Amino acid sequence: MGVGAGDEAVLLERGTQLAALHGAWDAVRSGSGGVVVLLAGEAGSGKTALLRRFQAECRPPGIVLWGACAPLFTPRPLGPFADLADHVDALGPLLAGGPKPHQVAAAIAEHARSASRRDAVLVLEDLHWADEATLLLLRHLAKGLHAGPVLMIGTYRHADLAVSR
Repeated sequence: MGVGAGDEAVLLERGTQLAALHGAWDAVRSGSGGVVVLLAGEAGSGKTALLRRFQAECRPPGIVLWGACAPLFTPRPLGPFADLADHVDALGPLLAGGPKPHQVAAAIAEHARSASRRDAVLVLEDLHWADEATLLLLRHLAKGLHAGPVLMIGTYRHADLAVSR
């Protein structure tokens, strides 16, 4: 990340990725269904800064839900989705009961499709640390995204995939 005029930071060498994220957002907003974007990069390469910039530039703004996997020896089951429980009402009680992946996917999809909500962006960071249940749920969500107005963005590090699997 570089420094620009005034207080605004400028993302260096990320224009192509930022444009791709805006293109995916435009596709979701146009009603063509959900879109999955996977963003790879090394630690400190600016993945989160890129996503924060994208969030700030989204027009019209959507609901942005953030969840992350933690670097634990034993990954927290469904960790990034537990992070969303404060924002997706149905998730808290559901996660407490040991849900099946399709139940969590349905709760997130319903939240995104709710008539009172705008199009949604679901950011799941550090997927290289994900547990098996999270990966299964991601597959399930990705298969069903065509039905809802959701842009799902996952971040991961190539180098850490072999270590965590």
